[in-house]
Amino acid sequence: MEHLATKRENFLLNPIRNPVPPMYNPRFSPMVPGSREPDPVPRQAAAAQGFAANGSTRSQILPPADLNELEKAEFVNVVLGSPPSHFLPADIATIAAYARAVVAERRAAGELDAAPVVSSPTGDKPSPWLPIWLGQLRACTTLARRLNINPAGRIPTKLPEPQEPVSYYEKMRMLEDRRDDGAN
Repeated sequence: MEHLATKRENFLLNPIRNPVPPMYNPRFSPMVPGSREPDPVPRQAAAAQGFAANGSTRSQILPPADLNELEKAEFVNVVLGSPPSHFLPADIATIAAYARAVVAERRAAGELDAAPVVSSPTGDKPSPWLPIWLGQLRACTTLARRLNINPAGRIPTKLPEPQEPVSYYEKMRMLEDRRDDGAN
């Protein structure tokens, strides 16, 4: 009679009885998906991923090179004006689009302030900057909502846990200005 471990090994090694190759389990196995070979690159430690000890991701959020100076300044203001772990590197493109929209909205608002009405042979009409300003304003609000930097983003989404009600005796003790330790 074969030993139990030997039966198990034969079962695992026999391709007819066990047609399923070893599966990739990212949690327990260094196997590459679809391969019987171990992954040549070992798993990196969490500390090597570039996050600070306090969970901050700011060191990874840098403005893209295609932004001009005003847009870079707005990008940096948005990143620094939020909690340290609010943004992830995947948010860089959205933050850059928001910075562009804010700068364009400010320019359109300036042009609109300079000439709100344009005279023409058919009469006065609104400035052509008005639809540009409205479009940029809409883009700013939409992107701010996506980035969660609008006023609603500052309100915590998790409601605080309800406090247990104060007992009648605790209330009476407070009303009578008594302390339980006798110091009164």
